[in-house]
Amino acid sequence: MAGEIQLNGVSLATESGGTITFNNATLDSTVTFPAGHILQAKNVTVSGHDTNTTTGAIKGQLTDQLTINSGNYVLIHIMTTFFVNQNSNSYGRYHLRRQGETTNLATAETGIAYSARWDLQLTYLDESPPDTTPSYDIYAETGSSNTSSVAVEVIRAIMYEIKA
Repeated sequence: MAGEIQLNGVSLATESGGTITFNNATLDSTVTFPAGHILQAKNVTVSGHDTNTTTGAIKGQLTDQLTINSGNYVLIHIMTTFFVNQNSNSYGRYHLRRQGETTNLATAETGIAYSARWDLQLTYLDESPPDTTPSYDIYAETGSSNTSSVAVEVIRAIMYEIKA
């Protein structure tokens, strides 16, 4: 049986054939979502990164790109195309850190190879971001003394706000 719910003569919802349709419904800022719910997602720009390193680390920055509600989590997903150059014992890696900190939150490594290109992905859930506009650094580096250089050809990142 088709039906309609009205408030003060305004149609809120209708039902037809088992499908309920909300009419002109708006969720305002007082709506509470359950823990673990994705509140927002954003493709972020990785800025300030070098493309090649022989001794030091390539540093990319995810800075002030997502504003979250205090107490919520940040899920970071990074995708890179990574090139390692030298001999059969060569490999590279990259780390995710909170900006200004030296502790690695997560690390992704290539396999061991002679001059190879790798597509690497890294995902990390930050359950205690330092503020409501968390910033992160990506450090790429050679993985062994046999590795002459690593190059990061592409870095892409998506940041998500997760309801705590």
